[in-house]
Amino acid sequence: TIKTDIHIRNLVSEIQELRDQVWSRPNQLTNTQIQITRVNREERFVDWLDTLPFPLASVLWAYNAARGNIRLQYDYLDHFFEALAEFLATLLLSGFVNNEELFSTERGEIGRILNVNHLSLEMSTFGTWVKICERLSKQAREMTNSQERSKCKQMFYTSDDDVLQAFLSSRLIGILQDTNSLRNEWRGHGGVASDQLVRERDVILQNHLNRVRGCFGDVFTRYQLIMPHDMKLREGMFQINAYSLMGTRTPFESAELSTNAPLETDRLYMIGQEERSALKLLPFFKIKASPASAQNACYFYNRKQKDGLRFISYHFDVQAEIIESSLDTLQAINHIQWDLENNGKGVTL
Repeated sequence: TIKTDIHIRNLVSEIQELRDQVWSRPNQLTNTQIQITRVNREERFVDWLDTLPFPLASVLWAYNAARGNIRLQYDYLDHFFEALAEFLATLLLSGFVNNEELFSTERGEIGRILNVNHLSLEMSTFGTWVKICERLSKQAREMTNSQERSKCKQMFYTSDDDVLQAFLSSRLIGILQDTNSLRNEWRGHGGVASDQLVRERDVILQNHLNRVRGCFGDVFTRYQLIMPHDMKLREGMFQINAYSLMGTRTPFESAELSTNAPLETDRLYMIGQEERSALKLLPFFKIKASPASAQNACYFYNRKQKDGLRFISYHFDVQAEIIESSLDTLQAINHIQWDLENNGKGVTL
């Protein structure tokens, strides 16, 4: 049956993940053994969600909670891959922005690729973010396989090879490409899909999700999403109090860390487990309380409109979209595509 097939796929993915942990992190063998004893239990998937950044975990939690409603589950899983593409593209763009000389070349190439494919940042789609991921991950992988490896690590503020390998993986890009192609094919047929067809598509996306899980494993436990809310300078180091934006639970836990440079309050950063510097993310997704609720939600940038920038939530149905002026996001868009619109006169982030 379909449910049995999904369960088997999940088990295979989990076993592969645990096998990789045994070889890559033998010093954590005791912890891995504990996980092995739980591999056939329902909460394994939920446990994995708690290792993911909130913008991704929240969508998959909504997917998990919709169990029994196949159409709603399918919608959430479909949305997850678009969220993943934008999250990954934001991470890659944020790293390349740290090397302005390199980025001045890359943004011109990004503009060319988007134009050729009739895509844009002003009206972003799943395909927009996938194309950005394709280009930048390829360039970063080439750096990691050359004498520029240390430069690549500096761009993303991580010395962890596993972290770089996970989000620069050609396998991960292939999953996004496959999912985007399937979505275009499925939506191109038009009409209302039958329940049976929705189930079949959900099984395919489940397989893609298992492949994503194989790429990521638990690397985001060592490269986490944070939002600073308080900072003090003490003995030359910045003592940061930040929200740890990981997993599915809100309100977020607070974490203490030390950095050698100040971090902006209410901005999003990625920071490695043993690092003293953090990667400031471009503001293409935001964590905030919904205007209609005190509950925290993640909103992803979608497009420019006459009345502002449209942000959408893939997990929060109380208010699934908001319109904001968001000058910081607009500035980031201009910074990326200035070659095409401003005749070489860029803006500084």
